[in-house]
Amino acid sequence: TKVSASRSSPHIYHRATLVNYSRNSNIRLTTTLLPAIAPGAVAEQTTFDGDESKLKKITILLVDDIAVIRRGLCALLRTDDHLKVIGQARNGRDAVEMAQALRPDVILMDIAMPVLNGLEATRQILTGNPKAKVLILSAHSDDAYIEGTTTVGAVGFIEKMTAPEMLTRAIHEVVKGRRFYSPAIAKRMTQ
Repeated sequence: TKVSASRSSPHIYHRATLVNYSRNSNIRLTTTLLPAIAPGAVAEQTTFDGDESKLKKITILLVDDIAVIRRGLCALLRTDDHLKVIGQARNGRDAVEMAQALRPDVILMDIAMPVLNGLEATRQILTGNPKAKVLILSAHSDDAYIEGTTTVGAVGFIEKMTAPEMLTRAIHEVVKGRRFYSPAIAKRMTQ
């Protein structure tokens, strides 16, 4: 058993992590955040068994030219503790630069934007980083756009009118290496 502690903020919390090693190599991590003003009081506790990758949040770059859409998406994605928005771009050119600099797990991309559209931005992002996962989120869902997204290498297409839980599910699915399409789009693609 190994115990480590650190102070994450002088006025908010102390962080203590207990690591237990068992004989069969299973690792059990327990992290406890303790308020600095009341030592010993548990504010938050996270217990994790096994795979350390599950502790990492899925990082997301939002790309949409409409600020209120980006703000709403941020609020929605904050409801899932496993997701973290690390950047926002207002056009395709900014998206290409930010995707290269930030290397997010998922890029949530609109199609119709000024300066550089989402399809061309996706093509450029995937040319620079073939492992990037671009998930299209658009109000434009006609067949030409859907075909264009698959041609440039996007891993899925979600309509903006889709239920919020469908969007978070889509993000989790594409991180696992799967493709994801809104139900109406998936139905059209199989016909």
